[in-house]
Amino acid sequence: MIENWIIKNKEWLFSGVGVFIIACTLKFIMNRLKQKNPEQSLATKPISNTNMNLNPSINININSNQNIDTKNDDSKNLINPIENKMVLEDPVIKPEFSKLITPAYIKKDVKNRPLYQQRDALKHYTGLYVDWMMKLSSVKEEKDGNIRVSLDFDPGILSAVFCTVKISDYPELKIMNEGTKIQVKGKIATIEENLVFYYLEEVKLIYTI
Repeated sequence: MIENWIIKNKEWLFSGVGVFIIACTLKFIMNRLKQKNPEQSLATKPISNTNMNLNPSINININSNQNIDTKNDDSKNLINPIENKMVLEDPVIKPEFSKLITPAYIKKDVKNRPLYQQRDALKHYTGLYVDWMMKLSSVKEEKDGNIRVSLDFDPGILSAVFCTVKISDYPELKIMNEGTKIQVKGKIATIEENLVFYYLEEVKLIYTI
C-alpha cells in the first residue's frame, strides 16, 4: 500500500512542499522522543565544576570572589592572620661582644707564635667586637665636634685603647676626672705591632656619673 501510494504521488512527494512537510514531521518526532527521555538530554549538557584539583599537592578553591587557597607554604615569609600583613625577619645581625678577648689574651696568643707569624696573627683579631671595662686616661678635642678618648686598663696591663666619639653623644666627658671607670664596647680596627696600642671603631661608652 505504501509503495503504491509513493509511486502515485512521487512528483508531489519530492517537490519543495513535500520535502518541507517531511522535515517538519521528523523534527516533531525527535522533540517528542526528547521529552520522553529527559535523562538522556541532560547527559549531553556540559558539566561545570567550580572545585578543580588538577594537582594533588595544590588545593585550589575558586569561588565568586576569586580567592585562591594553596597548601604550598613559604616558611620564610610569615603572614600575620590578624592584620593580614607580611612579617619579615630583621635582616640586621647584632654583633656579639666578647669580654674574654682582652689585650692580655691577644698579647699572649701572638707572643706564643713564631716571629714570622705574629704580624698575620694580629689580623685575625681585626674586626672582632669586644666589651672592655677601662679607666679614662685623656680626652682631646678634634675637628667636627669629635673628641679623641684614651683609656687604660688596670696598672698590671700595659695597653692603651683609643677611640673617637662625638661630644654631642657623650657631653659628660667634659666633666669626667682621670681614672673614671667606663665600659667600652666596639670593634677592633687596628692593633699596633708592639701590642700596646689598640684602636676601636663603632664605639659605645657606658658609664655612671
